[in-house]
Amino acid sequence: KLKNEYGLVCNRRVDIRDVAESKWPGRFSRPGLKDLALEICGLYMCKPIHVCQSNWDARVKFHGFLPCRHDILPEKQIP
Repeated sequence: KLKNEYGLVCNRRVDIRDVAESKWPGRFSRPGLKDLALEICGLYMCKPIHVCQSNWDARVKFHGFLPCRHDILPEKQIP
């Protein structure tokens, strides 16, 4: 979906929960996207209940990507 609909090609995948756990051990019990977006990207997400129960396969209007803090990623993950 990322490639076909947004033209984004990713060579690697990183589970940001694993990155957060290695960077801040014991800080999160089960971090969700809202918590990780705040810690990693400095992005506060207002997440209403309908978003939690949304259809993730639905098409949405794409507004671009947000910059993330690459300084928290392990060095081996930085291209």
